[in-house]
Order: sequence, then structure tokens, then C-alpha cells
Amino acid sequence: MCACESSPKSNSGKRDIPSEPQPKAHEQLSLWPELTLPSPDKVQHQLPFVTEPSKVSPAAPVKRRGKSMSRRTGQDGSLERSGKWWVVRWWQDEPGQYQRSHKRAKVCPVSGVGSLSKSERIRRAREIVSASGADSSEQFNKVVQQKKCEAVIFSDQSLRWLEHLRKRKRKPVAPGTIDDWERILRNWINPHIGNCPISDVNNRTLKHLVEKMTMKGLSPKTIDNYLQVPKAVVASLLDDDGNQVLPRKWNSEFIDSPIVESAEQNRPSFSPSVMSGLACWRYSKERMLFILAGATGMRIGESLGLEIDKHFSNDLLTITINQKVRHCKVEPRVKTTSAKRQVDHILQLPNC
Repeated sequence: MCACESSPKSNSGKRDIPSEPQPKAHEQLSLWPELTLPSPDKVQHQLPFVTEPSKVSPAAPVKRRGKSMSRRTGQDGSLERSGKWWVVRWWQDEPGQYQRSHKRAKVCPVSGVGSLSKSERIRRAREIVSASGADSSEQFNKVVQQKKCEAVIFSDQSLRWLEHLRKRKRKPVAPGTIDDWERILRNWINPHIGNCPISDVNNRTLKHLVEKMTMKGLSPKTIDNYLQVPKAVVASLLDDDGNQVLPRKWNSEFIDSPIVESAEQNRPSFSPSVMSGLACWRYSKERMLFILAGATGMRIGESLGLEIDKHFSNDLLTITINQKVRHCKVEPRVKTTSAKRQVDHILQLPNC
């Protein structure tokens, strides 16, 4: 028998080449005698274990900046064909949810009566998106910013407002005025509406506040001054673009704020007999201060802030007023802009 007949054949007619037996797992290591595995005890000593706490700071979490109208470029809408109609789709903010919803509106029929050309469809789609208010700041503030305002408490916003007044450079406010507003908030405003969301501070809220102030016996002028503080706190809440989040149209008739009568305002002043007694005061320094303030009409802080080498003329007949003293400290400012002035005087000391 020949060799070709004695060799087995596969079903396809080709000769099968016998495969060599594969070495077992424990025999594979003997093929590479130079590779030796260390014992588990040696591996444990060779691994670099960290014995000191790591100094690598943890990765900062991704911070979502939130929605902002300043980062939106506007929408023209997306035109598409839906059956027998051309429709426009756009994104719009919805109350009570973070994600915007996909809106759709019909533009015109595909053919027949009422169909439009391509340019007319684009123009009509833009008008539909604009009419929906999707790109308007008013709609954004109403839907998005309103949710933020619900988490802002009036008392917290009042603290931020006072801090802004102390730091602002445009039209700075006198420290005494800020202290007065802080006292008004602490004694009259925050005890009644401090825990309310700032979005709930409206005409009705101030109406109840006026009723409580009237019951306490506050004068109309005092009530009018105190109401300016919560109005300013509400107006101080701004969005990322510097626009008011809660624009208010305050209605004095609805609030029932008392009318301030100029003729009935209390304007305290010293009588001539009192001034004569102050001009004859027993202590010379205080007597000179009383005479100077009474003769020139200066405020007591302006009188204490005078310096002879800076504010008196050479003949000592003209006084320049441009600073004052408050809480034992000289401030390079006066109460109002018109308070900066020059006073001509001739002092006549009385015979005491």
C-alpha cells in the first residue's frame, strides 16, 4: 500500500496535518527556565506600600453654572415637514422644571391655499418663535428667575444689600445712613417680613406692614421713610445681566401709606432764651462751640470738624465747610452735596 492511501483524508479531500500536542499549564514554565516567580512573601515586601497620607487634593466636582440669558444667542426655529404641513420647532423654558421643552407650531400648508415660499416660511417661523417669548428676558425672568427667588429670604437679601452699600464706589452712602437703615431692618422690617421669600414682598405685604406701624403710633413721615428700605431691598435682587429680577410697581393708594403734610412736620429749634443761655455757658470751649454753631448755622458735626489752618480765611471771617466729625473720627465729606459751602460771619459775643 502506498503512502497516499495509508494517510487519512478529510471530508474535503485534503490531507489533515496532525497537530503537535500542547504542553500543559505546569509544563509551560519549564520552557522558559530563566523566568521564576517570586514567593508571595517576597512580593509583599517588594510592593511600594504608601505609609503617609496622600497630599493630592480630590478632583473638584463639576459645577453647573445654571441658566443665563446672557449665554443664549437666540432661536430662529427649525423648519420641518410634517404630513401636509410645514411646522417649526423650538426650545422654551417651562415653569417648575430645569430642562426646556420642545415646542411645535404649524407654519403653513405644504401646497395649495396658504402655502408659502421658502423665504416666507423662514420669516413666518421666526415670528412664531418671537411671539412665544422664548428669547425674551421677561419670559426668562418669569420662569427661571422666579424659581431662584423662591429660595431667597428677605432677611438674607437685606444683609447682601447692606454689604453692597458699604462697598460700592458709585454714589457711596454715608456710614450713618447705612446704620440707620440697618436699625430700621432690625427693629421694624425683619421682625414682620424677614422670613418671607423675597418674591412674596409686594404691595399687599407692605400694606400689612403699614397697618402695624400705624398701630404702633409712627408718624406719616417716619412710615414713608421706613417703607423705602424694603422697596430698595427688593430692587437690589439682580440677574446675571444686571436687570431687576422682581420689578415692582408700588401703589401707594393700595398700600394706604399716610400722606406727609409738610406744614405739620416737626422741626425742632432752640428758642432765643435757650440760645442766650448757651452763649453764656460756664465752660469756655463749649461756649465757643455753641456760639459758632448758632451764628453760622453749622451742624454740630461740621463745627467739630473745623481746622483753623484749613478752613478759616486769613481774616478769620470766612469759613469753608467740607468735612465733619462722626463717632470721634473726621470724615472728609458732609451730609449732602449742597452742604459744601463757605460761610461769612461776624461773631458778636454777648455780655454774660
